[in-house]
Amino acid sequence: MKNKKTIILSVILAAVIILCSAVAITSWVGPKKIKVGVLPGTPMAYRDEMGEWTGYDIDFATKLFDELGYRAEFVEVTGINRETMLEKGKIDCYMSGTDLSADARFIYSDYYIESKQVLFHRAADITDNTHLQGLRVGVLGDTENEKSVLEYTERKNVLDYSTTAELLDELEKEFIDVAIIDYMYAEELVKSNEKFADFMVGIIYDVSEHTITLPAKNTKLQQKINEKIAEYKTSNYFTTLKEAYFMDKYYY
Repeated sequence: MKNKKTIILSVILAAVIILCSAVAITSWVGPKKIKVGVLPGTPMAYRDEMGEWTGYDIDFATKLFDELGYRAEFVEVTGINRETMLEKGKIDCYMSGTDLSADARFIYSDYYIESKQVLFHRAADITDNTHLQGLRVGVLGDTENEKSVLEYTERKNVLDYSTTAELLDELEKEFIDVAIIDYMYAEELVKSNEKFADFMVGIIYDVSEHTITLPAKNTKLQQKINEKIAEYKTSNYFTTLKEAYFMDKYYY
């Protein structure tokens, strides 16, 4: 009987040790990593003086995925390569996408912010979208702006770029006549970059809805994300986040 009790106690002790080890390993490994694609640019996603990612999309994604049991790892993408990276599994989702293209390969979250897009240019006589006719218009490739600008000018006049830096370089060199960029970013350029001190922050061109883009198979994650977005809208989290980055004037 004594030996039987000893065996039972040994089995229980072994089970406890295994359970504790599993908990310890899980704690050490931490939550599952999710690779989040971000387009670099103030105020949505940019690196601070220490080289760390910061911005509206960064704060939002960090909070969102932490509450869903993930650890967000941010990966820099461009407007042109982000869909390919998502399809090939190099990223698991990307921020500030749009469902305008309604691509069957992807699904989209509900929108979490709307940004005002403006015409940025030197010429003073661009006062209406119809004035884009015949002008060379620069946009970030594979974005809502690229698709919607075709309403006002020919495809040959729409030049797409991988990054905002490339877009602005071509604008400054007068290879293009006008760029379509975020309102807030345009005003910051005029204030802080002497290359663009004489440029005009023109009319509001459009309003873009920012969504999170995922592979089509991830419907369960999409649902969880949408539930969180609805919760954050109700709690005014997004309003507080906009205020933290001084975005109230430029974003809805």
